[in-house]
Amino acid sequence: MITTKWPRLLVLGEPVESVDAWEIIMRTTDWSWLPHATNDRAWRTLVEGLLGTYAQIPRVPDYSEPAHGAYFAYREWARRRGVLDLHYLHNARVASNWICGPHGWIDWDGQVEASTWNVGKWPKDEDIRFDLDRIAAAFPRLRMRVQVVEDEGAGRPAAEWLVERGEVAWYDPEPRRLIATPQDCKIAYLRPGGERGCSVGQLVDALLEWNRVLEARGGYER
Repeated sequence: MITTKWPRLLVLGEPVESVDAWEIIMRTTDWSWLPHATNDRAWRTLVEGLLGTYAQIPRVPDYSEPAHGAYFAYREWARRRGVLDLHYLHNARVASNWICGPHGWIDWDGQVEASTWNVGKWPKDEDIRFDLDRIAAAFPRLRMRVQVVEDEGAGRPAAEWLVERGEVAWYDPEPRRLIATPQDCKIAYLRPGGERGCSVGQLVDALLEWNRVLEARGGYER
């Protein structure tokens, strides 16, 4: 059971095809956070432009604004595009102003793993389960073990889940062993472009694949 403010997220999973990873990243990115996700204004403007061109995103509302038309337009866009409503397990592979830059539990090449970043603040076991239920249902081919470790990775394993075949197959509130070793991340914010998680070409390819899947399915069920 999780009891600390910033537990470390550990993920160990079977890799997926890169095109599948692109769709997963698109649908598990918190696009509503984009205005605050990076200090790189040129990159943010470029990403917003590509989202408008290829995904017809409405203006992303600023959280300082009261709920109004822009907010509801964004929520409807996210629903139609199958963007998952997650608490803690978003991927930030496009942009991030975190000290170590873009990160997530799946990479552009389809590797499913994480060991360098924490989730919080104060997540509960049921919050992580909420996210995993939605991730599993949306991407039934995913198979991964997910664990959180107390005290930013310095403490004990706090909880563990197995995702496979479209569901959370089991949950252990008191795991005995780590599934991976928590790692220190590499400082990114001092590098030029350190808050950018992909190239323009990668993002365009991912958006086009997202469109292809959306059209092939005739929409996403929510």
